[in-house]
Amino acid sequence: MTVVEAMGRLLPAEEPEAGALLADVLRAEGGTVRTGARATGVRHREDGFRLTPDAGEEITRQRLLRATGRRARLAGLGLETVGLDPEARAVDVDGRMRAADGVWGVGALTGRGLFTHVAMYQAEIAVRDILDAPGSKTDYCALPRVTFTRPGSRLRGA
Repeated sequence: MTVVEAMGRLLPAEEPEAGALLADVLRAEGGTVRTGARATGVRHREDGFRLTPDAGEEITRQRLLRATGRRARLAGLGLETVGLDPEARAVDVDGRMRAADGVWGVGALTGRGLFTHVAMYQAEIAVRDILDAPGSKTDYCALPRVTFTRPGSRLRGA
């Protein structure tokens, strides 16, 4: 197994030690970890997939998993009609989830959290604001999150 990561380390959204530990486990299981490398091309041939990184030699494997992350697709929603940028990576909202006059945004399109529980929390705040009900503004200081991994065969029985 070979992991190719464009960022400088594995699990870039987590504490550096988590990414280092995962890389160590993958290597101990016989895997290869290449960080700071972007895939510039992929071809499928009879002998498997061939991945061309921007640096280093081509990698050939029987299977390929492509994980590119998540991003809200804002184009086509008419955001420009309310003064918002449809080309932005996320909709900028205030502490009450307001994006513009009479427009609220919750969930992945805000670029915050990207978890169902965060979207539900944001929706609750937006609904209170829409109904002019009392309540606090968003506070992300204690945002629960988790990263699941299951590298290698030695961990499968655990």
